[in-house]
Amino acid sequence: MIFRAWLRRSRVLRELSAEEVAAATRLPARLLHALESDDAQAFPDRAYALHAVRASAAAIGLDADDAALRFEEWLATQPLGTLPPPVRQPGTARRILRTARAVQPTAWAVVGATLLACALLLFAR
Repeated sequence: MIFRAWLRRSRVLRELSAEEVAAATRLPARLLHALESDDAQAFPDRAYALHAVRASAAAIGLDADDAALRFEEWLATQPLGTLPPPVRQPGTARRILRTARAVQPTAWAVVGATLLACALLLFAR
């Protein structure tokens, strides 16, 4: 069975509207409609689409892992480029490295202070 038909049939059998599922998942109803109509272009990237699939399946009462696998199987039948690659913002890697370097001196200060306190307690006896 095609993914969209399975998802829609499961929702309808449980007598849930798309709006109810959207409210439960906090996802826009247009994304649920996109899932049920095989419109992968409505999603910005694969990770967001998988999140929507898992959240929608859980709200409907389906196994989220099974839904994700069915979605991946359906996606494998689609032409390449159906879902765009994740959006990468320029400078993200540099910003992460800069943050990691900023945290490092603080971590060393905490380690040093802890060792100093232990040494003082040990030799104070």
